Amino acid sequence: MGSSTSPYQKTLRHRVLGPHASGASFKLSITYYNMISTSRFTHLVFVAIAFLFAACSTSTAPTQSAGGPGGTIYFHDIPSNIESLNLTSGIVTTVGYGDMPNVRPDKWILCVVANDLTVISPDGAQNQIIRHHSQMGGYDAAFHGPQLSPDGRYIAYDQSAAWITYVVDASSGALITTIGDATTSEYYLHPTWGKDGSLYVQGVPSGSTQPDGGIFKIDNGFHSMIRLDKNLNTPKKPSVSPDGSTIAFILSNHLWTMNIDGSNAKQLTTSGATEDDPAWSPDSKWIAIEDNACDIFLVPTDGSKAIDVAVKCPGSMGTGGAHCPSSNDQMDWK
Repeated sequence: MGSSTSPYQKTLRHRVLGPHASGASFKLSITYYNMISTSRFTHLVFVAIAFLFAACSTSTAPTQSAGGPGGTIYFHDIPSNIESLNLTSGIVTTVGYGDMPNVRPDKWILCVVANDLTVISPDGAQNQIIRHHSQMGGYDAAFHGPQLSPDGRYIAYDQSAAWITYVVDASSGALITTIGDATTSEYYLHPTWGKDGSLYVQGVPSGSTQPDGGIFKIDNGFHSMIRLDKNLNTPKKPSVSPDGSTIAFILSNHLWTMNIDGSNAKQLTTSGATEDDPAWSPDSKWIAIEDNACDIFLVPTDGSKAIDVAVKCPGSMGTGGAHCPSSNDQMDWK
């Protein structure tokens, strides 16, 4: 099911405003003692002692089954903590309080803490507030799904209650541009950056303006917008692959992909669950999704069988496991 680029375009309003607990640890110590004597007989004794410590009850150390991709998935669990799941070791570690993680190249985590736009250190011991939320409304009244641009200059997020997306300066939090306009019933959510600095958003269905929503691309100068998909009915949660070639999204509660130009839309999953929050692997070959049964699945883009994280890393996920991913949030895979 392919599509060509729609001629639907519009000009964006462009505004510029002036500036206005430490996580659980895992340690492995291996000590080698070599004792060599040079007497009449040479003796060589090799002793290896390994000590394995799990320093905190918030860290889970399951036994991992073989196979599947590696890396670390960051997610928000129901107790409102940011967790990191190492897919190689199978260990889940609590980073700290917060939600909607987006990991920067320096491993600091862009997120929302107590409604404030914040970055926290990889171990959760430090945090820096980029922008306090405002009690008076406006662009900084709430921050949902923050995403750092590839060049590190901007942060895009939406206000889910107002259905408007904002782009702010990554250092000061000052407003750069607004995407959407309530006066004309144009609403956009869930921003995601392309490799070239273009921004992609989910259109919210609203009357005759955009009755079926859609996925839209905004150029990297924030001047113009074009719809990419060909009349898909309410696609949600777009996520651009790290290599810039493909967009993952949710449609009718299942995972779909399409080419970056909107062509070749196809469904990847057919489970009976409600799937959400797609996140790409660093090599662009897998997509992680959450479901409504407290689990994470790793879906290969080549159409082969998905991997259930609760099986790959026993004890890590599910209602009977240690952690339950929160839906309507976001994950990141590094």
